Amino acid sequence: MKKRILLFSSSIILFSGMIMSNNGGPITNGNGNRTGSKVTTTNCSSGGTCHATNTGTTLALAGLLDSNNAVVTTWEPGVTYKVQLTGSNATQSRYGFQVSVVHGTGVSQAQAGVFGTAPANTLVKPTTGLQIWEHTSAIPYTTTFTNVINWTAPIDTNIDTVKIYAIVNAVNGNGNVSGDAPNVAPMVAYARQTAASVATLNADIKIATYPNPVTDKLNISLENAGSGTYSIRVFDMNGKVVANQTANVNKSYSTSINAAAWANGMYHVQLQKDGAQRTIAVIKQ
Repeated sequence: MKKRILLFSSSIILFSGMIMSNNGGPITNGNGNRTGSKVTTTNCSSGGTCHATNTGTTLALAGLLDSNNAVVTTWEPGVTYKVQLTGSNATQSRYGFQVSVVHGTGVSQAQAGVFGTAPANTLVKPTTGLQIWEHTSAIPYTTTFTNVINWTAPIDTNIDTVKIYAIVNAVNGNGNVSGDAPNVAPMVAYARQTAASVATLNADIKIATYPNPVTDKLNISLENAGSGTYSIRVFDMNGKVVANQTANVNKSYSTSINAAAWANGMYHVQLQKDGAQRTIAVIKQ
């Protein structure tokens, strides 16, 4: 069966110093697309000119949610999803970001799909033929940050691959690069079948994963679940299974998974029964 790949890539955001601030968004401030799409320059920490290496931002990844706010690993032409940017930093108080969705490779990359209306404190800005979703001012948060925007997948069925590039920088708001915490996250690949989407577990089933973010032990509970055998698997962002359990469920069920040895980042908890499944995102920090 032919597969299509949905690639998620995260890299470092370039926040300039005292002279050229990106507080209002890189494109708005004339600093362009810093997501890494169309081969843009993103990693100013590697040259030692503006940022140090990662100083605590554990994640900045774009994930797709369906209409039920469940994480999905497939996309279908013309269907509207939510692109979710999620991250964590224990010490900073504000953050900024950019996200782009493209197809193709290198400088020939082009816009894939269409962003919907931008939520508060963000906007969708065009540049070099792409739509860039970015902050309009430094966004306050506590320990974790999440931002969501609607995105409609391309109708052109000849597009075999879409790539979502997401960048984030947690900042302390002192007006310069000292104390900034740009993230470093790996490129992530998702496989997609051209056939009908995988069935979703009954929406009446209540699934909870906590704490989220998790540090050592991840608790999972089910309520209103049909009786039977469920599989519980946890995937890292490279698709590797890091935990696998079988659950014999009779309406309710609870278990815990040791997450202490997991690397910091985003994971997908997948519950499956009789071919239907639901996936929930969790952060390890």
